[in-house]
Amino acid sequence: MSAKITVCCQSFEGSLNEMGRRGFSHIVEEYEGVFYFRMQGRAVDAGQSLALPTSGSGRVSTVFQTGMRYCPSCGADLRAWLDTHPSEARNLAARSEPYLMA
Repeated sequence: MSAKITVCCQSFEGSLNEMGRRGFSHIVEEYEGVFYFRMQGRAVDAGQSLALPTSGSGRVSTVFQTGMRYCPSCGADLRAWLDTHPSEARNLAARSEPYLMA
């Protein structure tokens, strides 16, 4: 189990513990030395496949992610938190790496 990291509120902290699991979670991505929070949604747990009907054509995405600047629960400025907590951001980015979309 990883160390508890206090961000802004219990709701946000809880979603950090859901990385890679079915449903919604928050992850951290490092890009060119800058950290970003992402909201991610998964139809299935990471590493699991989803049985889909074979009829029809096209692809179905089982995961999405989007950037976020403010906490959806309490409105805290997440950019400010990342800027003032670089070691925690690095730790979260390392934990998030297996779950980032390519």
